Amino acid sequence: MRSSKYLVIISIVVFLIVGCSSEPEVIVVTATEEPTEEIKATDTPEPTLTPAPTQTPEPTNTPKPPTETPTPVVGTFDNPHPFDWKDSVTWAVEYEDWLSEKTIKFEFGFLDIKWGDECWAMVQNANMFNDPPDEGKEFLCVKMWVKNIGDNPIEDLSIYDFVTVSNGNVYEAASVVEPNPQFNIEGLFPDGETSGWGVYIIDDNDSEPMFSFSDSPTEINSLVQLVRP
Repeated sequence: MRSSKYLVIISIVVFLIVGCSSEPEVIVVTATEEPTEEIKATDTPEPTLTPAPTQTPEPTNTPKPPTETPTPVVGTFDNPHPFDWKDSVTWAVEYEDWLSEKTIKFEFGFLDIKWGDECWAMVQNANMFNDPPDEGKEFLCVKMWVKNIGDNPIEDLSIYDFVTVSNGNVYEAASVVEPNPQFNIEGLFPDGETSGWGVYIIDDNDSEPMFSFSDSPTEINSLVQLVRP
């Protein structure tokens, strides 16, 4: 019985509520969504690579410009010209002639050299009145060749325009009659050439005397190192 009673009451209540409403107002309730903040997708920044520490280059030595090695002066007392028959070496000579005031140029070379007793025999054969060398000295016979390579004639050139150096001593030509052909120039035009013998003095048994194709070896680098055979 209880269940029926409660059922009726519920029905009446519902009826009354519905009956009192002539025109039911329909209220549409829409669910209002809370505005959500639009989250834009942002580009994920690429990770930046931390540069690896660079190795500090070691300082390099700046190359220095090559320095030119000065060419040693040849023909001096300390560094005479070398002598070698195989090379047929000749030397160029140039000087100002104080008489003519002209530039003289000539090429000088050796054709033959005789030492000691061999040279003395040649001197004796040239003139029987030639005196022998002084004690401690000997003769050196040199056959010289000269060619005029300048533009002016060579007016005069003789054996006394050359000297020898032996053990530090400078010697002029010997005062003897030279073997033939004798070296003596009295006028030699450009391109002309001549040769002849001269007799010089060196210290006895000096194996390496020097010959100068100038009478002023201290002013002109003209010394040639001779080597006794």
